[in-house]
Amino acid sequence: MATAKSVVYSKHNKNNLFSNKNEEISPTQDGIECRGRTEVENALLLCEEASPERVFEINLHASKLTKIENFEKFTKLRCFDLSCNQIKTVTALEKNVELKELKLYSNKIKNVEGLDKLKELCSLQLQDNSISKIGTGLQCLKKLKTLRVDCNQILAISVSEIAACSKLTSLNVSSNKLSDISFINCLPNLEEFYASHNKITKIPDLGRCKKLQELDLSYNNVLSIAGIKSLPSLMIVRLEHNDIKDFDVSGAVRALEQLYAGNNKLVSVKKLPLQFPSIEVLDISSNRLDSLDASCKDLSKCTMLRELNISDNLCYNPASLDHQNCLKALPRLEVLNGNPIKRPQSSHGKNRPPMRPVSALQMVSTKHLEEQVSAAIQEQNSFESMIASKFDIVYDLLKKLPEETSENSSETFSPEPKARGSFLYAGSSSQPGTQDSQKSLDSPRSSSDSSRPSSRCSNRARIQDAKTFAEQHFDE
Repeated sequence: MATAKSVVYSKHNKNNLFSNKNEEISPTQDGIECRGRTEVENALLLCEEASPERVFEINLHASKLTKIENFEKFTKLRCFDLSCNQIKTVTALEKNVELKELKLYSNKIKNVEGLDKLKELCSLQLQDNSISKIGTGLQCLKKLKTLRVDCNQILAISVSEIAACSKLTSLNVSSNKLSDISFINCLPNLEEFYASHNKITKIPDLGRCKKLQELDLSYNNVLSIAGIKSLPSLMIVRLEHNDIKDFDVSGAVRALEQLYAGNNKLVSVKKLPLQFPSIEVLDISSNRLDSLDASCKDLSKCTMLRELNISDNLCYNPASLDHQNCLKALPRLEVLNGNPIKRPQSSHGKNRPPMRPVSALQMVSTKHLEEQVSAAIQEQNSFESMIASKFDIVYDLLKKLPEETSENSSETFSPEPKARGSFLYAGSSSQPGTQDSQKSLDSPRSSSDSSRPSSRCSNRARIQDAKTFAEQHFDE
């Protein structure tokens, strides 16, 4: 069993303020005598803190703890991670009144208790335990915003058990044994509700959940979705693996953008355009649709539809022309059956395939990601080619520059020659018509001289050289 006595606070690790140690704290650590001191004093001494009130986060994930003890003096603790241990009961947290985040998932907890004093708690994770009921354990957590009790053995949740948590925005009760979810009507601020893998047969009227945006009821026994008609903010619904036969909701859910209803018993989508006019992503794969023409005709009225999965239906045969027929009937589609659609584009248009934003529960197909990577590589290659061509141009210009400067770069040619027919060499001080100039003309030129004037780096000097050369050789 590990307690505060067998863990050491690490000042240099901000993520894990306590590092796990299976052995007892050494009598001497870094030259400091620890024998005779309390566990809290030892921890503070090792982390060079003067008081437990300076500790705000403790991480004891997978530390083989069997109970919570010796943390009473950490009164300023904000985040406490006790996940993946062997804790059976939640105790000794009465003094940690400033806790905002508590992680107790993957333990052996059976009852929700010991949280009465944690009135500042905002996030509570109790998933993957042995909880069979909520009871009164949450009645004092009025500031709680995120609650996870998925992967437990909860049979039912009553309004009285959770009504105090009216500020909840995210609730996960997946993988339990629930058959009724009407209790969420007492949570007016709820935005995300996950209840997959339960025993739910119908969606009740959820008219009080006006802020609900994402609803997951996949892997249940739902027969009808009429209950979602009163959810004005609903944007994402997951209903895979249920027993739904139609989309009759007796009204329009105008905000709905993503609907996942694969592996159901749908035979028609005729009502879908009127009931979900803003639908953008639709998954109706593995159902009982038997007419592709009728289905595409109905879906063509969904003017916002961009992604469709209609595979594994009676009406769809991937080996035939059904794919092309579907694209003709739905010209606005960007993704069909998980594959991006390649359409002819103008030369100046972008070649990048569409990438739509997905929720945390969605999966992006491997092929789709490969298309994205391929498009990015093509753009990079195009950019590299453009840069290389620019460098080639610069290189050609540099090759035209002289390899060596003139012997006396400080001297320049006079703007106007003093005599016609004279030729001035760089570095020569003789005047035209003099004996020195004649000797210069008669003498053989050195390797640095040439029949043309020396090149200069200055454009103005080059122009003057050219003028002088022309006057010398072509003026007559």
